[in-house]
Amino acid sequence: MVDQTDTLNDKMKRGIEAQRFLQYLNEGEQYFKKIFEEIDRELIEAINGLDPSQQMEFTILQAKRASLYEPIKRVQMDRVIGIEERNRTEGKTSGGLL
Repeated sequence: MVDQTDTLNDKMKRGIEAQRFLQYLNEGEQYFKKIFEEIDRELIEAINGLDPSQQMEFTILQAKRASLYEPIKRVQMDRVIGIEERNRTEGKTSGGLL
């Protein structure tokens, strides 16, 4: 059986790690962020170069583009969950999502 305290602490720790990672992306080294932007730009160029008859290729490229930022979205959600858990343990009420 998992101890509830460990789960809360894990969520808060993960939220702190997520916050640090987001700060790294936004303020620190821009290399990682630029990679996402380059891949996105390449996918857009590939989509724009398709013929109207290439519907399957379009669908695949759009799916790739939609999933490109999923890791960043997951990090952002981990940050929100960490903040909510910290507030819950400190007895603060949440005002909803950021």
